[in-house]
Amino acid sequence: MKKYALLFSFLFCLSAYSQQDSVQKPFFYAKKFHSAFFVQFEGQGAYVFNKVSMISGIGVNWVINYKYYIGVRYNLLSTPVNVVKLLPLIDKSVKVGASHQSASLNFGYIAFAKKRFSVNPEISVGWADCKFVQPADGLGNPSAEKHFNYGIVIPSVNAIWNAHKNFRLGAGVGARAVFGQDYYRLKTYRVSGVFGGVFIRVGTF
Repeated sequence: MKKYALLFSFLFCLSAYSQQDSVQKPFFYAKKFHSAFFVQFEGQGAYVFNKVSMISGIGVNWVINYKYYIGVRYNLLSTPVNVVKLLPLIDKSVKVGASHQSASLNFGYIAFAKKRFSVNPEISVGWADCKFVQPADGLGNPSAEKHFNYGIVIPSVNAIWNAHKNFRLGAGVGARAVFGQDYYRLKTYRVSGVFGGVFIRVGTF
């Protein structure tokens, strides 16, 4: 019984301590904090597969103490890209459209969160892929579907207009760094690239 009494006393003290407000106290020393969320819809002009392309995306994020957020993010290459020049084909006149998508964990910090304009560095880390159908090469090799999986890191910096308590509008620049298997001239650095984009955030903040 003594150990249960000690455990109860510890939990009671911890509960009392958790009432501290972490907006006033350092985050790692207080248990009571402000919690919010937002959904982000984004469009990016990106340099992927050696071409200017469009990438669209959506993310869901949990905001802690107005400043920090963590979430999940999904991006999709939304314009057709012909990668035939990067493949070992004799006939370069055919079109080989490649798809590309990524899913990642998102981490960010919002500076000047309660001002009219905020600055927001963030980083996403996760998985990406590339998929296409390679036609017969004229050397006896039949057509085949190719599918490559990669790791991806997306650092970026955003400028945000805090237009409304439930609405944010922003723009950002960053890079998509892809790591994984190369395939002839289809190197991972060609799947990577810089981008600039705009986004809308809707939530409680």
